[in-house]
Amino acid sequence: METRGSVTERAIGRREFLVAGAATLAAGVAGCHSPGMRRRPSASPRSNVSSLAEWLGHPATTPLLIVHADDVGIARAENAATIEAFERGAIDSASVMIPCPYAAEFAAWARGRPRLDVGVHFTLTSQENVRWGPVAGATRVPSLVDENGMLPVRWDASRPMNLAELEIELRAQVARARELGFDLTHVEGHQHIVQLRSAEVFATLARVARDERLPFRFPREWLERAPWGAATFGTLTVPLERMITIRPRDARDDQWTAWYAAQVRAIPAGLSELFVHIGVPSDELRHVVPDTGNWGSAWRGRDLAAVESAELAAAVRDAGAVRIGWREVRDYLRAI
Repeated sequence: METRGSVTERAIGRREFLVAGAATLAAGVAGCHSPGMRRRPSASPRSNVSSLAEWLGHPATTPLLIVHADDVGIARAENAATIEAFERGAIDSASVMIPCPYAAEFAAWARGRPRLDVGVHFTLTSQENVRWGPVAGATRVPSLVDENGMLPVRWDASRPMNLAELEIELRAQVARARELGFDLTHVEGHQHIVQLRSAEVFATLARVARDERLPFRFPREWLERAPWGAATFGTLTVPLERMITIRPRDARDDQWTAWYAAQVRAIPAGLSELFVHIGVPSDELRHVVPDTGNWGSAWRGRDLAAVESAELAAAVRDAGAVRIGWREVRDYLRAI
């Protein structure tokens, strides 16, 4: 990560710190400014309006943007980056992988921050080097685990999934998140499995989301592949007009932030999400998410640098965008 400049230097300086865990970081930043600071909606929510932007007191043509971080709990270095980004106002929302070993550690920091925008990142897979099991327990959801009782590394098209067991596990992850103290703002799927695998799997997600009264990520661009999502627009969720997520072919390492900024400047009216995977590069993070694949430690360091950059903040201003979180989406859908 030689190209990250000061952010890289800051991350490298934390490696010993990370060994002690993100809980230490939490104590160090507890006195800082409130988490999730951003440009808030300019007016109180209003009734009798048709769009989220109008409900928040803005013209219907206003671009709304959520800057969101996935994969919280997968590693201490992921937690550390997420805490830092919330404290700096660099992200608006995050989602936690509840079966992962450090979800509870992040929850310990989140307690006492009731406005923190956090959702459940429904997790049905493990990593190659680090494995974890389902929250419901392997004996209750045998179709979701391997011979060792762990969630598989991947779900290919031929692997069967018992829908009743899937629902048990999704509900268990939500229940566990609430036990950890999160005031949940949304749910969505790690690797988008629950949104995109099949209409039947999506129906299970929709049923859980309806019962919990929580929205989920679903961009309009997915409809060509997953037309079943359209029936939930305006009732269970607000569709994303743009979902901004980088791929390796999109930009060189030294163009990473510029690519994100260009995408933000082009967001349309309505709701968009820039979702990232952030982490403080470290040996621990490289063990969990190796740099040999996508979304590795170095990738997550570049994403952290991008969301904390002045360049991205300028792009939001240039777009005339209002930054919100999934909490506003949740509250809008509950109100209407």
